[in-house]
Amino acid sequence: MKGWIPLQDLMKVPLLSEYTENEVLGEVQTSYSYRKTPRYQWEKRPDGVYVRAAYGRKFERVCLMKFFNSNICFILESIS
Repeated sequence: MKGWIPLQDLMKVPLLSEYTENEVLGEVQTSYSYRKTPRYQWEKRPDGVYVRAAYGRKFERVCLMKFFNSNICFILESIS
């Protein structure tokens, strides 16, 4: 399934090093766009939790504005 990344792999991004998996997953679960639609999707699989951006799946854009109080974003190339 295109665009999904294990949460454990996402946690290896240096920008997220000071946060726990639960904090990042909480942001994934509660982050909504200005249109009131979820920014991210997540699912629990037998081998862990996977996340992806809800839109723009060619390149996943991850913006964690609540954590950083700014518009800091980074791009994760999709894994197929």
